[in-house]
Amino acid sequence: MSFMALVDDNEIENEDDDEEELEQEDDEAWKYIDLKQQIRQTGVVILKKERSHWFLIKPDAAGYDVVIGFKQDVVAMNSRKIAIGDHLEFNVVPNSQCRARVKQRAIFISAGGLKPLLSETGSYGNYLMARLHLPTKQSLLPEVPVTPFQSNTLQGWISGFDSTYLCGTIEVKAPDNKRYRKIQFYFKDCILEPIFRPYVDIIRRRLRDRYDTSLIPLMRIKIGEEVQFQISALESDNSDQSLVDRELHPELTQKAINICSINHSFLRVKKLETSSNLLYTDKNIKPNSKKKYLEDKGK
Repeated sequence: MSFMALVDDNEIENEDDDEEELEQEDDEAWKYIDLKQQIRQTGVVILKKERSHWFLIKPDAAGYDVVIGFKQDVVAMNSRKIAIGDHLEFNVVPNSQCRARVKQRAIFISAGGLKPLLSETGSYGNYLMARLHLPTKQSLLPEVPVTPFQSNTLQGWISGFDSTYLCGTIEVKAPDNKRYRKIQFYFKDCILEPIFRPYVDIIRRRLRDRYDTSLIPLMRIKIGEEVQFQISALESDNSDQSLVDRELHPELTQKAINICSINHSFLRVKKLETSSNLLYTDKNIKPNSKKKYLEDKGK
């Protein structure tokens, strides 16, 4: 039986594994772990589909069957990126996550020596490398210290961006031997180049027209982009944006505003569609309902 036959995509919900996806904390797997009683296993990733949240690991120990791993169980400093050939360390429990024909599941997946994975490079990677001994769970990290009406400019790195919800997270630069909890940011609070400003309303419409896939994605922000910004508290109302915040990152309570790249007067973003395509989308696709959109598309 091939490794692909062990897992049926129809039995496991796929998840976009883009490097800019916001990572969500998941504590479900931790309840299985008793490090004092379990022996850690090591193995190599032998199968990882490009846009999937699961992967297969072949244990190094002879006679052990392939185990399935899920991105939510990866312990990482930031991005939980997994590639074929990665050598990982993990605990093993019975697989009850899905109906796949893999009987065992890897949890508490890390690098060797219980160290968290680190896939970032550049100045952000160096910053995280110096803090491998600090907690990775955001809820265990202190918030950025601020005073009322503080307007000081802070610095950090873009640590995640969700092109569907148009929001992301920033790793705030902390003193040596310290790490702060990440802060949230919205695309609407970024300082953009003049060429992008006419299309901000078009981009925002995606929050309402989720079913219109022609609007996804439009913008991308590089992970590790060095930025400067001010900080404020997150809103706690019942707006659509606040509901998204609580769903994606309930542990975050602060947000960044006036975000721009270091040594620039704007935030550097990558445009994935031409301006003409954006205007065409704005002019021709204004569905009041999914049914009307599908009817118009069929004409």
